[in-house]
Amino acid sequence: MKKALIALGVLVAVLGAVAAAVPWYVGYQAERNMNEWVAKANAAPDATYTLSIVSYDRGWRRSTVVMRIAARGDAKLAIDLRHRLRHGPDPSFGWLAAELTPAFEGEVRAALQPFFGDEPAFSVASQQGFDGVWHMTIASPAFDKPLKSGGSATLAWGGASGTGTITPDGRVVLAVTAPRLALTAADGSFEIAGLKLESDGVFASFDALWTGTTKLGFKEIKGAGGAGEVAVQNASLVASQKDQGATVNVGFAFKVGALRWAGDGPQPRTASNIAWEVELDQLDKQAITKYSKTVGELQTRGLSPLELAEAVQGAFMQLASDLLKGSPVMRLKRAGFTTAEGVFAAEGALSFQGADAKAPVTLPDALQRVKFKGSAKVGRRLLQTAIAERSRDEAKLQLESRGYDASDESLKLAADKVAEARIQALEQAGLVRSEGTDVAVEAAWEKGELTINGKPAEGLGALLTSVGR
Repeated sequence: MKKALIALGVLVAVLGAVAAAVPWYVGYQAERNMNEWVAKANAAPDATYTLSIVSYDRGWRRSTVVMRIAARGDAKLAIDLRHRLRHGPDPSFGWLAAELTPAFEGEVRAALQPFFGDEPAFSVASQQGFDGVWHMTIASPAFDKPLKSGGSATLAWGGASGTGTITPDGRVVLAVTAPRLALTAADGSFEIAGLKLESDGVFASFDALWTGTTKLGFKEIKGAGGAGEVAVQNASLVASQKDQGATVNVGFAFKVGALRWAGDGPQPRTASNIAWEVELDQLDKQAITKYSKTVGELQTRGLSPLELAEAVQGAFMQLASDLLKGSPVMRLKRAGFTTAEGVFAAEGALSFQGADAKAPVTLPDALQRVKFKGSAKVGRRLLQTAIAERSRDEAKLQLESRGYDASDESLKLAADKVAEARIQALEQAGLVRSEGTDVAVEAAWEKGELTINGKPAEGLGALLTSVGR
């Protein structure tokens, strides 16, 4: 019995020692992982920033870390991120818990201090559970303060809140909302309501490109001033990227549910279902990585803003040349809007066959390699109105030459007649066709041949391909 008690006591002591040592080991691993992550981030070929550990005070149960993020080539553009870590295991949070707050200096601190005071502009509280998943809570305090410029101008920020997760395989999901951002002055105002940022993507390693989608949405945007008033409802910007191995797919979309603007005209104008969605596919990944690396290196050379802009422009032109050596595709998936006078809608695809192109591509050669197919439809009345607005001077001359009074009503009628005559001329030439209350056109280009509405555009294709010969 006595031996059993002694063995039990030894076991309890060993378990106690292990339990006491685990938090130290968790903290040790956290420091090691952070140092490795910083080294990999700085070694990334397309990095436009540098990371450094300013200080790391590791304790038994807690650690305090200061990490600095600075733009390459400009140490003044830097921010310190202060981390307060708690080491697990702890059933209330898991392996690790962290509180992150930014520390701004210099001009940035001076600009933010009047609004946020001594509070951090944002904070992130995160926990790494026993499954390895990080769960984050994001917050930014609200304020309503006058601008330093004086007068009655004020800036109001309704604060922000959000959540996020990071999984061991690199998937990052974020959702942040902000109820209001408003600028009010004596001569006008601007307000964004219902702002929401959502992102879902995979960042597997610093050698791979991010794959995912980011969406920035607004419930309402309003502005008023001397030039008039504008109101936008249910707007969104969406960007996506997909690493496909040797190539990359990139997409952009802009959508607006409703738009209303009032200016000098007698009536406000409205539009709805506004959309523009484009996709770039089969982009050479190596060319993109090369461009990112070049831009990152340019930022470390201490160039003047003008010199840097010129150098980046040159790098971009080289990127365009490198991309055309592949077979890039651009798809206009959707473009359009709806007004009281009609609908506009368009779609199309443009591809370039540049595989194995060893010599610089001349314009005639490039046009032979291009393939395009697209279509557009516009309400006849909408098109007539657009042409009429640009034909008022011509209509006025016609009225005055005939001795008529160019009043607003007569000028409008004359401009409408000019517009209708031009539409009919386009129809007779076969460049557009009528489809009920709409005017439509289909165009295609392949192997240097242009067709419009299914019929060859004789002479035009040959003219285009002969340019530069």
